[in-house]
Amino acid sequence: MLRAAGYRVTECFSVDHAVALAVSRDFDVAILDQHFFVETDGWSVAQSLKLVRPKLCIVLLIAALRLNKNKPRGVDAIVAEGNSEVLLRTVARLVKRRSKAATA
Repeated sequence: MLRAAGYRVTECFSVDHAVALAVSRDFDVAILDQHFFVETDGWSVAQSLKLVRPKLCIVLLIAALRLNKNKPRGVDAIVAEGNSEVLLRTVARLVKRRSKAATA
């Protein structure tokens, strides 16, 4: 879906790989699907990624929006999985925000 919308997408399948990619490349947005975190949770992964790349925008995909409006530390947005339109709008908003910050 993200590729079809014109975004370049890099996939990884472990926390270590995600952090290694963040060290070696500059990404606008990281989307963390909570289902893929067996050994840890999305919040600690977000915090690890923010330590490496403080300006990286983090989207956490979760099964249901059961959290209140307070996002966990390191998470810029939370989206319910399966909600493609909201995910695309969120990614577009975060990319725009990051590019504005980079030019300021």
